Amino acid sequence: MGLFGFETVDRGTNKGFSNLPRGFADHPLLAHPLICDESAAFLASLWSLLGSLNARQTPAAQLSAIASSDLYELIAAQLAHKRAIRKDKTVDEEAKAQAKERIFAKAKMLEEIAKHYRECDRFLNAMVLGSSEMSEGSGVNLLSVHASKGLEFDEVFVIDLMDGRFPNRKLMSQGGAIEEERRLFYVAVTRARENLILSYAKYDRIKKIDYVPSQFLYEAQMLKQ
Repeated sequence: MGLFGFETVDRGTNKGFSNLPRGFADHPLLAHPLICDESAAFLASLWSLLGSLNARQTPAAQLSAIASSDLYELIAAQLAHKRAIRKDKTVDEEAKAQAKERIFAKAKMLEEIAKHYRECDRFLNAMVLGSSEMSEGSGVNLLSVHASKGLEFDEVFVIDLMDGRFPNRKLMSQGGAIEEERRLFYVAVTRARENLILSYAKYDRIKKIDYVPSQFLYEAQMLKQ
């Protein structure tokens, strides 16, 4: 058994990479000039994981396999490490452990949600765009603003109303328009029949970022300049 527990061959034909899984050692991707031993091992483990998912038909089974894989453990550890770096470049070990715990908790949450779906395409559609199934029955419905179009609820909470998040400056820099973001804000605040709760964060204790309220809150005269 080699890295990440896959069956390996002694040496691939591309650049002489060793300990690659059978079937991947001759992959043309390995001929790229920027691929090093570490990246080759990472890609090999990803290739093996994706191949193993073919035997798991339901979204929940696939998410369980991903979350329990060595590859996910590696990525979670790297993300947690980055999120725990202080301004002086030292690592807050407690914050690192908490960040890693949150990453795995999100995977578990997705797995629980996925148990309600038999097909992966329906699950992915529900996660990305929302679906009618996610707005039926009692309880709390978690929807994107796009997915909430045409729907109404007695109480609506709109979160992340910080400049840079809503409006989303990143999307705008990639060709989006402030008018589209403004229309989305209108959609969000008109979904409530009775109570509308708007919220924003002033400070992110994990990322150590200060926020200012969304310009839309000022435009709607919900906040004073």
